[in-house]
Amino acid sequence: MARRFKLLNNRLFRARNIIVVSEQGVKHYPLGAKLQFVGLLALMGFLSWASYSTGSYLSAKDLLRAKERNIEQTVAQNRAISEQFTILKQDLAKLGTKDGEELSEYERFVMDQHKALSETDGINSAAIGQNVLQARIDYLESMVNQMKSDRSLLVASIRERSESQNGAYEDLIESTGLNLAKLLKTPEAKARMAKIQADGDTKRQAANAVQDEELRRTKETTSDFANQGGPFEPANPSQLSADELRAEEAMFDNLDESILLRELMNVIPFAKPVANARVTSTFGRRVDPINKRWAIHKGMDFVGPYGGKVQATSGGTVTVAGTMRGYGNVVEIDHGYGFTTRYAHLQKVLVTEGQSVKKGATIGTQGNSGRSTGTHVHYEVRHNKTALNPDKFVKAGNHVF
Repeated sequence: MARRFKLLNNRLFRARNIIVVSEQGVKHYPLGAKLQFVGLLALMGFLSWASYSTGSYLSAKDLLRAKERNIEQTVAQNRAISEQFTILKQDLAKLGTKDGEELSEYERFVMDQHKALSETDGINSAAIGQNVLQARIDYLESMVNQMKSDRSLLVASIRERSESQNGAYEDLIESTGLNLAKLLKTPEAKARMAKIQADGDTKRQAANAVQDEELRRTKETTSDFANQGGPFEPANPSQLSADELRAEEAMFDNLDESILLRELMNVIPFAKPVANARVTSTFGRRVDPINKRWAIHKGMDFVGPYGGKVQATSGGTVTVAGTMRGYGNVVEIDHGYGFTTRYAHLQKVLVTEGQSVKKGATIGTQGNSGRSTGTHVHYEVRHNKTALNPDKFVKAGNHVF
């Protein structure tokens, strides 16, 4: 085997000369078998590299072309998706003014849009178009039903929470000894409730005006009413059922009542006139500190440092700022809805008649003026001129502030 390889090698790689003829003469360059063998290997290596490089280039070129085609297809798909998304946004915008009973007309609107898009894109498959449209219509119908369900749940939730809140307000107010039913029937409360309801009606009328404007635009854009008929059955603009309308009206009634009750809570004097004060005499029957006889005490006595701040227990208008027999230096504030408070035996009066004050404002300082045996503030709460027990208001205030 080795001998045959040697013979083949001697035949292929015999000693050769490279002859170079020039003006200077003839030169001979010997080319040995080993050098020929090395040259052959180098030539084969170069040819292999050239073949590989050419193949790699052609393969990469095909791959780039394929990627370019994929990119073009992706761009086209994204453009189609963007156009579909634009139509869907228009669908949803129109849905904001449509209810379930109008979806047949809305379906025609979507059909027209999809037809225009199909003509633009050259889509001719009616079956595919119908499937796409039906899927969208089904989806939008489900959204309409979901919105109606969410609306009913929201109305029920608001109504339940407002009823619970109103009940808490009512219990707190009645814990002071006030008759809430009579309080809500006073002229001032009735006038305020009428104003609250009128404001609510105005807002609801504004919402209905949007529906009226839609009807006007629809009549202007609809020119053909031929070959139509049927009995007239008026539709309410909101497309709500009778039960849904009653539920919403009950919710609005509860909210109106909540507004009035919150205003009453801000008017009723629940705070203390003196911070961190000690009570020396309560409301009701007591032994008079001056003549030691049984008497009716129509307020509470709060003791604090001489010259300490006396604060308004609720906002209102100062009606008395001066002196009064038996009370000494006194301030009286009208809070509205028939509520007044009186602060007596003051050292100084720091407000004037007709002045508006906020809850917590300093209206005077503690003293010993008038019929008094020492530094304190005589504090009264009155409703329609009838003296009430301030202690009940102060205790109720512990649950408010």
